[in-house]
Amino acid sequence: TPSLSEGYDGTTVFFCCVAVVLWIIHFASGDGLPASAPGIGGYVALVACAAAIAGGYGCWGYGMLHGNMETLAIGSYATPIFSTASSTLLLGVALGMPFWIGVALVVAGSLINVWFARRS
Repeated sequence: TPSLSEGYDGTTVFFCCVAVVLWIIHFASGDGLPASAPGIGGYVALVACAAAIAGGYGCWGYGMLHGNMETLAIGSYATPIFSTASSTLLLGVALGMPFWIGVALVVAGSLINVWFARRS
């Protein structure tokens, strides 16, 4: 990835273009602006979500261009686990056995990946 990109990450430009297109689609659909503005908590949640998503993509892009690919691959296995676990905490739902079985399978897959990477 670093050699193909020549040090340039087009993610920011891509997401800005996607945002513009989605706003155009939204307003072209006739929905317009909401009838009432959300409270301060709604704006805080919006900014927090935007910062988390932008930070995640920023870190991923930096890691793809300048990081260790093995470490990035191993870390990416943990992303769905942390995402699901944090979502369940925010939504107040319990994690069932299928989740924990999935966690075990993801961890096993990650360990197998590390083992094969170190063998070669």
